[in-house]
Formats: sequence, C-alpha cells, structure tokens
Amino acid sequence: MTLTDAARLKLLTPPVGRLRVVLDTDTYNEIDDQFALVQMLLSPERFDVEAIYAAPFFNARADSPGHGMELSYQEILRLLERLNVAPDGLVIAASPTMSAQPRRHGRRPPSTISSFGPAQARLTIRCMSLPSAPSATLPPHCSGRPISSTG
Repeated sequence: MTLTDAARLKLLTPPVGRLRVVLDTDTYNEIDDQFALVQMLLSPERFDVEAIYAAPFFNARADSPGHGMELSYQEILRLLERLNVAPDGLVIAASPTMSAQPRRHGRRPPSTISSFGPAQARLTIRCMSLPSAPSATLPPHCSGRPISSTG
C-alpha cells in the first residue's frame, strides 16, 4: 500500500488530548525506562496508562532473558510502590517462553485465546478493542481479524 504525502503527514501529526498507553519495558536494564514510566504515571492529564509489561533482557545484569524479565517486573513494582500506584490489573510479565513462571497481577486472559502467553493475550484484547485505525499504525496481530484459540 502506497501512502500519499498528505496521508503520511496526517499519520505523523502528533495526537491531541489524552493518549491510551501500553508500556513494554525492560525497566531494570537501563535508567531511561524508569524515567519514562514515572513520567507517564505522573502525567495523567496526558497519558492513560492501561498496562505495563515487564520485558525480558539478557546481558551482564541478568543470567537469562527470563531472569531479566523478573528483574524488570520487580523494578516496576518498586516504582509503583513509591508512587502509591496499585499494580493490580496493570503490571504483567512478558512471554512465558522467556520465564518458566510468568508473573502477573490482576485478571487472566479469556480462555478463547489461552494458547497465547498472558502478555500476548492481554495485548491482543487491547488491540481488538481499538477503534478503527489505519493498519499501518497497528502491529500485524491487531489488524481486526477474529482471534482463534489456536493463535
């Protein structure tokens, strides 16, 4: 699909008003993610933070991607505690393939998409609830197609 210059400029125009946000972050890995998370949570007039996903990372600070994800998960919980923000229904660890014991707060995804990991299921549900949007702005799994139980 080729975009016209006018359509491209429209897509690049900064949105106005309050933005719905899902943050995917390896918070423990580097300090910039901590700043982004705190800024978003302290700016409720601009951001509606719907979910915070602890992302895996693997480097000298983590023994494995799953360990990196768990470190990020715990760091997110520490930041939320300092901000007096409850993690229930807000914080979830990423793919269970990265960690044998995925951690989560709040609701489980519906069983109709149980083949997905908990993070993928919640993100897919969020994408499917979006109003119509140009497909170029959505990840492929958010294209509006029905979800099957086989993923």
